[in-house]
Amino acid sequence: MSQFERAFGDAAWLVLLSVPVLVAVGVVYGRQFSLTLSVTIVRTLLVASIVGVLAVTLFPTPAGGLARSVEWLPFTDLESAARRAQVLANIALTTPTGVLAAWALAGTKLWSVVARFSLLPLVIELTQFTLPIGRVAATEDVILGALGILLGATAQRFTRRTLGSSRSK
Repeated sequence: MSQFERAFGDAAWLVLLSVPVLVAVGVVYGRQFSLTLSVTIVRTLLVASIVGVLAVTLFPTPAGGLARSVEWLPFTDLESAARRAQVLANIALTTPTGVLAAWALAGTKLWSVVARFSLLPLVIELTQFTLPIGRVAATEDVILGALGILLGATAQRFTRRTLGSSRSK
């Protein structure tokens, strides 16, 4: 069993099939609104990134269950390496979304991009709490998801400024 199949289980093929659908929708969207190819690609990748985050976080766990639980206290039990890796993985999960969001909304202020897209982890955790999918909602995941968005958006803006100023010389 591949890592991909372990991550997505029975929904692995659904995730794989969604990629060409997203590309097709992006191309149609771009043509309908007469967008440039680069804008269409960035926006399509942004949607794909959001769909990927939702797929990873909202697919039911094998255990499933109806129990709803919330971990209110963030950053407890950080002694183990596995737990620290989980924290870094939560940040890394939303960082590409932050990069693509800042890129897609290039004329928007950084704080506005971060505020808008930091709602994604909040919606995910509320959904995990609401639906019986065997997931645990955690305030820590909201904080780390928002941090990933912030890091990604900041990195994109910094890189754009740095490369932009070096090209103009």
